[in-house]
Amino acid sequence: MNNTIKKLLALLAGVLILSSALFACAEDIPADTTSLTETTEQIITEAIETEPPAPPKPTYDLDAWYLTLVNPWNKLSLDYIATIELSKVNGKQVDVRMVEPLKQMLNDCYEANKTVSDGCTGKPLVCSGFRTQEYQEGLFNKKINKIKAAKPGISDEEAYRLASKEVAIPGTSEHQLGLAVDIVCCNTHYNLDMQKTKIRQLWLIENCHKYGFILRFPADKTDVTGIIYEPWHYRYVGVEVATEIMSRGICFEEWLAEQKAQ
Repeated sequence: MNNTIKKLLALLAGVLILSSALFACAEDIPADTTSLTETTEQIITEAIETEPPAPPKPTYDLDAWYLTLVNPWNKLSLDYIATIELSKVNGKQVDVRMVEPLKQMLNDCYEANKTVSDGCTGKPLVCSGFRTQEYQEGLFNKKINKIKAAKPGISDEEAYRLASKEVAIPGTSEHQLGLAVDIVCCNTHYNLDMQKTKIRQLWLIENCHKYGFILRFPADKTDVTGIIYEPWHYRYVGVEVATEIMSRGICFEEWLAEQKAQ
C-alpha cells in the first residue's frame, strides 16, 4: 500500500475517533474510544494485508536478437555475422531491423535543435555502423601501431592491451553485430572533449531510450564494459529495455546480469 493511502486511512481513523468523542460530550456520555480505535486499526491492518500483489516484473527472452551481448568477454560468432540483413542509414550499413527507429531518432534530434547555435549545423551523422571482421582487424592494428609509435619500446602485449581499451578486439565489437552506431555532430567526429559537450549529442543521450537505444559505454562503467567512455556510441536494445537501463543509470552488462539472476 502506498503512503498516500496509508495517510488517508490514518486520517479517517482520527476523524472517527474525534467524532465519537464529540458525540459523547454532546450527549454527556463518557466517550469510549478504545474499541473504536481498535476497530479502526483492524480495518487499516486488513486493508494493508489484503492489498493486491505488485504486478510481476516483465520477463525477457535473453536470446532475442536485440539483446545479444558482445564485449571483450563475449565474442561474436562469425557465422552469426553472415546472417545479418543490412540496410543503409547515412550511407552506413546497419541491421535492417533498427533502421526506422534510428532514422526517426536522427530526424527528431535535428528538429529539436535546429535553431541551437553551438557550432554545429545539419543532422547528427552516423559515421560508423556495421563492420566486417577484416575492417575491425584493420582498425585494431592501426591503433596498436599508433600506440607503439607514441611509446617506443612498449611491448607487443602492452600495446595490445592498451589498444583494446579504445578499439574492440576483432570479434568483440558491437559494430560487427550491426546493432551499434557511432553518431557524431559536425566534423569533430571522435574528439571526446568536443562531442560530449555538443547540444545534439546531449539530446541524444537524454532521449535515445525513446527509440530503443542506449549510450553503450558510459563514463562511470568502464570497468564493467571494458571500453572507455564513448559519448557517440549507441546500441539498439528495444524501447522497454533501453528505458530501464537509461533511467537507472546502469549499463547493458549490469542489466543482463540482473535478468539472469532472477
